Amino acid sequence: MGQQLDVPSLARQILNEQQIGVLASSTARGPHLSLVAFAALFDDQVLYFATSRSSRKFANLEQDPRAAFLVDDRGRRVEDLHRAVAVTVQGSAREVDRTSRAPALSVYLERHPHLIDFVQAPSCALMEMSMGAVEVVQAFQQVTRISFNP
Repeated sequence: MGQQLDVPSLARQILNEQQIGVLASSTARGPHLSLVAFAALFDDQVLYFATSRSSRKFANLEQDPRAAFLVDDRGRRVEDLHRAVAVTVQGSAREVDRTSRAPALSVYLERHPHLIDFVQAPSCALMEMSMGAVEVVQAFQQVTRISFNP
């Protein structure tokens, strides 16, 4: 990473640099994890992702909007475990409503222009995850929590 950043700046940097994360949703039957292309606006405390309305994650989030989203900067070497930074966003997700869709879609497509056909399909839901809290893990076990909701 080079320079030392304060924790919010570090979280913002990881969310801005990475393009794919792991979404955790759940039902009474248990948790479900999905790789998801995302766009985050840390200062606005929101993260966007797209999914098919027929997907398991969409059904899970319709039943229970609570979700977690993990993003990290690790490589593929064992040493990366101690160097990597992981950011976990905790919050709730819902489909973006019609009045907010255009600006949210613009943010998402600026990051993922290659997904334009997918995200504009009638079967696709553009989702918005509010950031209730963010946990940043550094040096394998140094955990800092940033709470947005008191």
